[in-house]
Amino acid sequence: MHYEARRTISRNASDVWKVFGNPLTYSKFTSSIGKIEKTENGRRCYNANLSRNWTETIVEGDMEYIAIVDPHSMQDDRGNPRRYPLKTMRGTWKVVPLGENACEILLRFDFEMKYGLLGKLIFHVFRMKRLFEKAGKEILDNYAKELS
Repeated sequence: MHYEARRTISRNASDVWKVFGNPLTYSKFTSSIGKIEKTENGRRCYNANLSRNWTETIVEGDMEYIAIVDPHSMQDDRGNPRRYPLKTMRGTWKVVPLGENACEILLRFDFEMKYGLLGKLIFHVFRMKRLFEKAGKEILDNYAKELS
């Protein structure tokens, strides 16, 4: 399953990438992440009230980075393991040049629910898709404001 959002920005792609392409400033653009710490291979993210955290490996490319969540790294605020409803998850942040002074920013979440068909049912019943849609819109809205 996946969720994808795009936004056209009237700025040079290289300038946009300087803001959009920093995986350590992501928390500045979403209310769902309270804090981010740099790790050897990426980042550790904490939810808004700092009650849960997880690690993400960052793979960087040309005007693109991919954050791969380690579902076994989910912990509560005391370091106790937490169950994670996703088997896999990765987020892609990308800037696509559309000309000298225009580009598109892309945010994509690819994920696989645990428990097969039951997981897909949970995805729809608990409206996780809506959560991804809301987060994606908020993130792109906030990046667009920062870049305008």
